[in-house]
Amino acid sequence: MTHANFIALAEQASKIAAQLTKGTPNDPKEARMSDEVSGAALESKAKELDLRLKELDIEKREYEQRTRPGPYKAALTNPAVIAAAVAAWASLTAAGVTWLSGQITAASQLEKAEIEAKKALESQKQEAVLRAEADRRRFEANLILEMIKTGDPDHARKNLEFLAQSGLLSGDIGERIRRATGVPQLPNPPHQ
Repeated sequence: MTHANFIALAEQASKIAAQLTKGTPNDPKEARMSDEVSGAALESKAKELDLRLKELDIEKREYEQRTRPGPYKAALTNPAVIAAAVAAWASLTAAGVTWLSGQITAASQLEKAEIEAKKALESQKQEAVLRAEADRRRFEANLILEMIKTGDPDHARKNLEFLAQSGLLSGDIGERIRRATGVPQLPNPPHQ
């Protein structure tokens, strides 16, 4: 039974009960009925209607209990609970975004530091290679100077050929010495 049907039946029962207690019918049909019905029949009818009214009241309570929201549904539809849930969700979302932003920033800074470290390492490697090359050239120049300090051009030539063939001089310098026609010489330093 729907709520509207229940209300209509309750109103109808109330009207009939009111008419029976008044004893004055409103329309001619009811006037005939009241003439025919005796006092005992009226009492029986009143009890019957009263019983029906109680039944309808019970049905009404059952209907209300069935359609009444449970405590969880009532709590979930409460505006304060909804507002608190939305606020909690917003806070968690903001915390998540902040954490994620921090992770991205940290990763970016780490990547930047790695790139700078690689650049510094490459720069150090290049400097070391250049220093080693400069040291190698200085060493070769000193060897050549020592070999030509003989005072004798033939002896200086033999010394330079030895350096070129032994691999103590780098390829381009050794090659130039082999192709050279004249051999430089320096006077023999005085012995002390």
